[in-house]
Amino acid sequence: MWQIRLAFPGTEGTALLIPFRGVEESIAYFKKAAQVRPGGAAAFGDDMEKFGVWPGTFAHCYEAGWLENFFQALDENASWLKILTPSEYIASHVPLGRADLPSASYAEMMEWVLPTETRLRYFALHKDSRGVRTCSPLFAAARGADSSANIRNPICSTRKCCGFPLV
Repeated sequence: MWQIRLAFPGTEGTALLIPFRGVEESIAYFKKAAQVRPGGAAAFGDDMEKFGVWPGTFAHCYEAGWLENFFQALDENASWLKILTPSEYIASHVPLGRADLPSASYAEMMEWVLPTETRLRYFALHKDSRGVRTCSPLFAAARGADSSANIRNPICSTRKCCGFPLV
């Protein structure tokens, strides 16, 4: 018997922004995502070592005030940016559909786990594409993503993503 499971995927965008880029860039990312997908959700679940364990992150996050500034910016944008627990969101929203989850948590990991011959062809294809990989359906297929899946990245101009369901 099938059971419904709900997932809140993290986004590659937030993983690259938080806490490494300016707070304003994170808020701008959320704002653009909210414009593209009104009522959507953005979840952040990443390496918590980024908040004080990795070299330089303690000074950046706490001594320089990045984390405090980030939470302050969330509060300042509360008119359109709602902070909810997953259960609060689930109680007021229905799932958008099926999600075919990738076999790894980020693009590089999905590349590293490919069989050697496939990985070498994949990297040759990547080199030939001049580094454009993040939203190409071709790269989705190369990594085994289901091309029929309705996986969308709100920041992507092609509106198709390579296996990372965002917002």
